[in-house]
Amino acid sequence: MTVASNIEPFPRLATWLLSSASSSPSPVVRSVNTMLDMAFSIERVLPDPYVWLFHEQDTLDEAIRDAKTSGTLNAVLWENVGRNTEAFQITSALKGLEVLKATIRSLNVREFVSSAILARGALEHAAFVTDKVTYILKNFRLLEFRAGAVTTSPEFEEEVVRMTFGTRLEDGEFKGLPRQTNCLNAINRLSKSAHPEHQELPKRYAFLCELVHPNVLGNARFWSHVEGNDDQGRKRLVMSRESESQLTHEITEYSLWAVSWSAGMIFQAFQDMEDAKITLKAKLLQVFSGRVI
Repeated sequence: MTVASNIEPFPRLATWLLSSASSSPSPVVRSVNTMLDMAFSIERVLPDPYVWLFHEQDTLDEAIRDAKTSGTLNAVLWENVGRNTEAFQITSALKGLEVLKATIRSLNVREFVSSAILARGALEHAAFVTDKVTYILKNFRLLEFRAGAVTTSPEFEEEVVRMTFGTRLEDGEFKGLPRQTNCLNAINRLSKSAHPEHQELPKRYAFLCELVHPNVLGNARFWSHVEGNDDQGRKRLVMSRESESQLTHEITEYSLWAVSWSAGMIFQAFQDMEDAKITLKAKLLQVFSGRVI
């Protein structure tokens, strides 16, 4: 496994954003720099390039036919699942870090709408990955190999494939791929947890969604001030791409919250996947050592 030596420096929050974050009433926003440092630590250990070894159905079927014992067959099946979950871990980290970088760059130059749209993307991704990694870790912990028996879990295996290959597209090259689950399912599940910050997810997500869609928040961001009336009594509303107001401050607050929460969850999901891989490898070692045959 080769670690990238030419990693692009992780963008840092501009001074004005750090000042804004430090005065926020939200502990999630106040911890944004710490959460970003945690996310950045992943990038230092990500392999580049990463080689994903996976079976297509024909080679998997051949390996299954060649297996002489239940232990060998268990090893074939679950090594393949393990490699697929690791590929999901690496892909998820790469995607999450890339979106976080773009969000920070956009925030730094006061592109309030685009940064909010990117922050929503980061939040969606982090929620989805957190939900799926929790599912992977739970299944690996419950996994048992018994002497003389083949352990399979078709539902789990299908879900692992869906995590990477799932799509909402149905035509052309996407025809036949599994249908991806809605990220709202993950957001709703997380919001029911005991963690106070998770409980804020629906509200935070809904606000950022308003800026994605052609609604008033995205328009009002450019409204600067009313400059009196004209000679017919009409209001003179000044618009500017550089407009800053209470609304842009609120947009910044919501974006920083999403960045902080997402960075922390992407880091935690990566660590949880490390635990999941250790769990699976320990159980597969029993198979290879002959203690489960």
